[in-house]
Amino acid sequence: GARHAKNRNIAIYAVVSFLSTVLLEILLEGATRNSGGNSHSLIVALFLTLGEFVGCCIWSKVAGGNLIDRPSQKLDLNFWKPYVGMSALLLLGSGLPNLAVHWVQYPLKVTIKSSKLMLAMAVAAACGNDRHYSLSEYFVSFLLVVGNLSFSFGSGRTDAPTHLAVLGVVLLLAASLMDVLAVNAQQRMMQKDMVSPMSLMLRQNFIGLVGCSILALIVFASSEESLTNDWQQVLWCMFSVGLCTGMSAWANTHLVNEAGSVGQARISSFRKLATLILSYILFPKPFDRWRGVCIAMVVVSLGLL
Repeated sequence: GARHAKNRNIAIYAVVSFLSTVLLEILLEGATRNSGGNSHSLIVALFLTLGEFVGCCIWSKVAGGNLIDRPSQKLDLNFWKPYVGMSALLLLGSGLPNLAVHWVQYPLKVTIKSSKLMLAMAVAAACGNDRHYSLSEYFVSFLLVVGNLSFSFGSGRTDAPTHLAVLGVVLLLAASLMDVLAVNAQQRMMQKDMVSPMSLMLRQNFIGLVGCSILALIVFASSEESLTNDWQQVLWCMFSVGLCTGMSAWANTHLVNEAGSVGQARISSFRKLATLILSYILFPKPFDRWRGVCIAMVVVSLGLL
């Protein structure tokens, strides 16, 4: 029946989200792995974020999204206001991690971003997007946070100053909050305001693209760093990242609509764990017994959710 069809759709979106986002995370780690903490890092982060917005706009338009429903909405500030807010949240949620990984090891980004489940549960309940959760459910999600954060100790880049490593952690925590707020705003607009998922995706990413383009031009024009020798690599990374981001955002937007913000956060946590394991396989980093224990705690916590 209808429930079976809904579960099937959720499974399809979850698989597409899993595969595309894992590939995206690998591409981002490869693109930022050798960058230092300077203005060059900011330029690279901005161009990668720009690629993410371009990919999302193209993907959502091809999938049937509409920028406006009628001509009168083109200059209607009240119509665009919520999309501007969500675009700002998306810009911070996507851009801050791209900058932070220049000062902390990539697994720290993955572990902190996968620790947002408890925050997602609290915000969804407060916004009226989901039920109120029990103390036992919050406790299990808290164990997930503890396991993730404990795993992250000592994950600063060896060549990054301590104050920049701390800044990287702060940026990642802020990005997680932005993600949760954005997802709950998306859920409300799709389920209560009846905005189609692809139109929502197109509108918020179009505004984000405009804002990010202006910011990138300002930073690039005022920077003494040059990407002359790296243009081909940067453009290839932008294309690859944009393609994977568009596919991931398509699946995640439908997931939020079908499973809710907390359901999407649960699936995201499983995906981040797989990304973390692949990161250690493809880009070798120190791995000790303590990190093994923390990963085990994360796996057990995810199994109890």
